[in-house]
Amino acid sequence: MVFLLFAIFQSWQEEYLSRLGRERDLIQASTEADGLRRDIGIQARSMELQKELAVGGAVSQCVAREEVIGTLQKQNRDEQVLIAGCQTQALKLLTPAPLRVTPIFMDADNTNIQARSMRWLVLINKAFTPTHLVVECPQGVVQMMSASLTVLGGGHPGISFGGKNARLSRNAWEILTDETWSERSPLLVTIVYRGAEETACAFEPR
Repeated sequence: MVFLLFAIFQSWQEEYLSRLGRERDLIQASTEADGLRRDIGIQARSMELQKELAVGGAVSQCVAREEVIGTLQKQNRDEQVLIAGCQTQALKLLTPAPLRVTPIFMDADNTNIQARSMRWLVLINKAFTPTHLVVECPQGVVQMMSASLTVLGGGHPGISFGGKNARLSRNAWEILTDETWSERSPLLVTIVYRGAEETACAFEPR
């Protein structure tokens, strides 16, 4: 009887220990599974973060590259505008200025109404040689009797052709001198005429 009870107790003990072992194994397996799941979750999150960082880095690089390209393009446009402006200025400097004549009335002598005289200072913006000038007074002049000029700073009066070669018409006269007419050497033109006190004259270089 004792032997039977001992056998039953031993069998129960082995079953109990076996069950405890299985429970311990289950708990350990569950713990390992939880750890594995945590590891997998951490790895997945890490991979997501790495992916996000990689994408963000790529986007940042693209943005930086686009900014650099935009800056270079702007610099290129600015340089093109600057070059075009320099070329325009150079062309302006190379293009000769148009000839410009500026007459300034000086004074008049109306003592003799049959032979009035007036003087004009005639300026020019560039050197002109030989000085070949046509003086025309279309208003107020009945007859131009003579016209002469002096190149101020030139040293001697201009040469006036006599007779028909000098008078182009009743109110136009031609004058020629071998001196240089320039910005620093203007002309002083004296005109003797018959006509009104107030007249208008033009001076044309030829």
